[in-house]
Amino acid sequence: MPVRTIVLLLVFSPAVWAGEIYRCEGPDGVPQFVQKKIPGATCKTVSYNHEKTSFTAPQPATGEAGAQSVAAKSAGEAKFLRMGYSTSYVWVDADGVKHFASTRPKGVANVQVKRTEYPIFSIAACYACTAGSTVNFGNVRLNTQAYAAEIRAASKRYGVEEAIVRAIIHAESAYRPHVVSPKNAQGLMQLIPATARRFGVRDAFDPAQNIEGGVQYLAFLLKRYQNDLTLAAAAYNAGEGAVDRYKGVPPYKETRNYVARVGQLADRYRKALNSG
Repeated sequence: MPVRTIVLLLVFSPAVWAGEIYRCEGPDGVPQFVQKKIPGATCKTVSYNHEKTSFTAPQPATGEAGAQSVAAKSAGEAKFLRMGYSTSYVWVDADGVKHFASTRPKGVANVQVKRTEYPIFSIAACYACTAGSTVNFGNVRLNTQAYAAEIRAASKRYGVEEAIVRAIIHAESAYRPHVVSPKNAQGLMQLIPATARRFGVRDAFDPAQNIEGGVQYLAFLLKRYQNDLTLAAAAYNAGEGAVDRYKGVPPYKETRNYVARVGQLADRYRKALNSG
């Protein structure tokens, strides 16, 4: 059945939610809190306390799993912030094309209403931003499979190397789609609301939209800085104005850490994707 996708609008609900939630760690050892177990990840049930709006996680494991837990903590343990949900309206037209919309269509029969709800978590900083991080970005496990179709499509559409896209996602959120920073950067590629609006993203917590907008922004930055990843990454982190003002990478410790780590990750993803 053909599918036509229309961008969905995110709406926030009050932070009232019941049911089990899982703390899942993938190959990178970075925790994600989800309502359904992630295939291939190590998942444990955690207890939810609405009054304290926090999660009580199990004790860290030892050995290799324990090392991964330490790496995850250096990225900042995610803390429950609020519940978010998206409402979509789905229908099939006379030609058999399936439609999705964020508003109910007029004059259309047999419309299905679907509501997707998920917890949103706050993080202290981006994964590659912390000065005291214990993560070794020269050997931290890579993720070449997550969001493969979305990343490949956006990379091809906007002419940005997939290795660079994955490096930015890894550096920003470590592939966690429902996280928000103190600066209100949101989702996989940590788009602030102004950047999201600039590139037509209405729901920054939707992975497909976030990747689409983030890759557009990367394409813009790479073109502006003549395909210099160092300057593009610096602008992604600190803003175009800061890079222009200092005529190069700003002297901010966070930005310099970020730029170096993105470069490491991009090189490693390039080799991994080419060898695959």
